[in-house]
Parts: sequence; structure tokens; C-alpha cells
Amino acid sequence: MGNLVARVMKLAEEHLPAPVTLTEEDTVTETSFTLKLEGFHFNDAMDLVFMHIAKGDEYMTEHEPYKKVKDEATKMEGLADIEKLVRHLAKLAAHLESVMPATAAAVLAAVKENKKPENLFPRLT
Repeated sequence: MGNLVARVMKLAEEHLPAPVTLTEEDTVTETSFTLKLEGFHFNDAMDLVFMHIAKGDEYMTEHEPYKKVKDEATKMEGLADIEKLVRHLAKLAAHLESVMPATAAAVLAAVKENKKPENLFPRLT
């Protein structure tokens, strides 16, 4: 999760002229996630979150926005990809809010400020 957030927000900070304007849809949790939490199926709820993290990583790998923004012919497509990934992070933050509130707040703050956050999961020494 931390790696995806860092990579996406670094791209956003470097290439987007302003923070992405989020809609209500960008920050609402999926009903299935809420039902899993309400039913005390925490592992299943977190599996859903990890599935979305994997989808974000997969999108980054397949679409390669970091390459597209360097080429004038594909720059706009790369910017759209970055915006989509930022919205994806906002959605992840909404899902994490009830189980990892500090991490969710840090991710959402990064999105709203269009800045790469400090390391979300520092190594223990």
C-alpha cells in the first residue's frame, strides 16, 4: 500500500498542476466492505482492500503513466491515468478509515494536498 501511494503521489506532485477534485463517489466505501465489517468478517474486508491495492499496482504496471507523461503525444493520456490512480487512492483511504484511521488520514491528506506523503510504513530497526 505504502509503495503504491508513494509512487502515485510522486507522479501527481510532479505532473498534475493542482490536486484532483474529489467527488463523493471517490470517497465512499463499497457496500460489500461495510457488510463484511458489520458481520465481523475483518479478514474478508481487508482482503477486499488488498485486492484494490493489487488493482492499483496492476493499473500502474499496464498503463505506465510515468512513461506517457514524458512524451508529448501521450502526455494527456498519462495525466488522465495519474488522476484515475489518485482517485483510486482516495477510495482506498475511505476503506481504510475504520481499520487504520491514521493511515487513511495520511493518504487522504496527500491526495488533497497533491503531495507525496512521508513514509506510511517506516521500517522498524
